Order: sequence, then structure tokens, then C-alpha cells
Amino acid sequence: MRFFARGPNIPESLLEDRDNGNVVFFCGAGISRPAGLPGFIELAEQVLEELGPPPEAKVREMVARAKEEPDGAISLDQVFSLFQREYGADNIQEVVSRLLSPPSSANLDYHSTVLRLSRNAARQLQIVTTNFDLLFERAQSGIRRNVAPALPDLSSGQPLVGLVYLHGRLPSEPDSLEQYQLILSSSDFGRAYLADGWATRFVRDLLKNYVIVLLGYSANDPPVRYLLEGLHAKGTNNPAKIFAFDQGTEIEVLNRWHDRGVTALAYPASPAHSALWDTLRAWADRSDDLEKWRRSILDLASTSPRQLSPHERGQVVSLIRTAEGAKLFAEA
Repeated sequence: MRFFARGPNIPESLLEDRDNGNVVFFCGAGISRPAGLPGFIELAEQVLEELGPPPEAKVREMVARAKEEPDGAISLDQVFSLFQREYGADNIQEVVSRLLSPPSSANLDYHSTVLRLSRNAARQLQIVTTNFDLLFERAQSGIRRNVAPALPDLSSGQPLVGLVYLHGRLPSEPDSLEQYQLILSSSDFGRAYLADGWATRFVRDLLKNYVIVLLGYSANDPPVRYLLEGLHAKGTNNPAKIFAFDQGTEIEVLNRWHDRGVTALAYPASPAHSALWDTLRAWADRSDDLEKWRRSILDLASTSPRQLSPHERGQVVSLIRTAEGAKLFAEA
């Protein structure tokens, strides 16, 4: 179903799973861009500028190649491994922490929208992020948080409640005694997903109990690559339970994600990804008051189908596919 003519087509099964509280949004750097925070490649460039290695340094060449060929052979986790070898892991994590401190006036609209959408049947939060920033906590105070590797034990029946920082969390204060433990380099990712494997175990158990929606990632982001490779290495391959929103034509998006074991949901290029976020806000409105949304679609259904646009007719079809919606339609 489409909320807007140019928005992504959201599968009926995904809408139903979200209505039942079974969907967990898995959030990457893209949702923090409006708040003024960099993506992974921009972060690498800023770290490079901060450290100021000599012009002939290998890391400069690697960052330049990664920027020129985002789908190429240079992976940014390898760049951060080189940073750590040259300047020390603690120093790199301190620099990253400083660069990921947003202004007090940061735009939190994307985070607020996800906070409305990613909830269980009891309306409790259930969000996973690979971001280090504290913007979800700024958007809603008092969030219960879980910071890796101390993660909920989903295999024992413990529910996912609150916000999970899968790759670590920045300290609350610049001079806090909290440890960084951020997952940045290939060795960090290898430890989390392969050697120690706690990230893979958590995500594998998450897939057994929930539907995952990837948001704010590209198909070649290191978190996505390690997450999916780790799952496949453990023998878990259920692509129908992982969805990913991505910008481009349907063919372009499907080509980018075709070997990832993910159901890709395409949306057209638009300023600030408005085609996506307008849809997510409308979806959040629907989730906040499903009965109100149903009544609005019944109003649409009172109009001749010829007078409705294709996506509006699709919304009517979406309504009457459910038992409750069909009952309301018949009564109307």
C-alpha cells in the first residue's frame, strides 16, 4: 500500500506486523543527517581532517577512493582500522565522540517519527540503532536503553523493550567516565559479529521474534554487510523478515540489495528523502490511531473508484483485506 502516489509501496504483511507490534526499526546514520551529523564516509573525512596525516599517508588515499567509489573495494571499517593502528583506538574513539556531538537545536523529526512507529502491542518502544549518538534519547526523555554487549537475552524469552545501542553509545557527558567501546573498525566488527559473535546472536534472536526494517542505511554500509554476513554464516536466511528502504528506481534498488537476503522497498529520489519520510509520518499517524485512519479510508470508499487515484484505491483495498476493515466497509 502507498500512503502517497510517489511514496514506497509497503507490503500488507509489514503493515499488519507493525499493527500487531512485531516490527523493530533498525536505524542507521541516515536518520541523523537532518540533525547535522555525518554519515560514515563524512565521518571518516572529518576524522582525517582532525588528525591531519601527511599528504602521502595511505589513509588519505583510502578515504578518497571510498568517497569516489562508494560501491567499490574500499570499506570504511578498513579505513578506521588504519586510523586505529596509526593513532590508537582510544584516541580515534575520542575524536569520533567529539564529532558526533550535535547542536542543541538539532532537528529530531526523523527520530520522533521512528519513536512513534517502532513499538510493541503494548505501545512500548522497541528500537535498535547502530548509531552512537544520543538523539533518540533527546527526542524522548526517559527511554530505557541497552548498550552492547549487555543486550536483552531474547533467546530466553526476554522481550525487547526500549532502545538498543548495538554498536555502542557515546558518553552522556564529554568528560564522563563511561567507556566508549564503539564499533568502528574491521577488527571491532569482526569481534562483535564473528569472533565473540554477540551482535550476530542478538540479531539472529531478533529475527526469530520480530520483523526488522532497516532505515538510514545503504546496501554497502559496513553495519549492513557484517550483520547480513554474520546471519548467513550462522545459517539464518529468512529474507522475508528483513525489509530495507532505499532511494532510487525499483530496478536500481533491487539490484543494490538483490544478494543481501533483504526485501528492498524503493522510493524515488527527492529532496531530504521526503518521499520516504512523508510516508513514514503518515504511517505513524495510522499507527497512532488506526480507527481514525480506517474512518478516513471509508470516506474515500464513498467516492467512485474512477475519481480516486491509484494509490487511494490501493488504500481502500488495504482496508477491506482485513477482517475488521471489511466489517466496517460492509456496515458503511
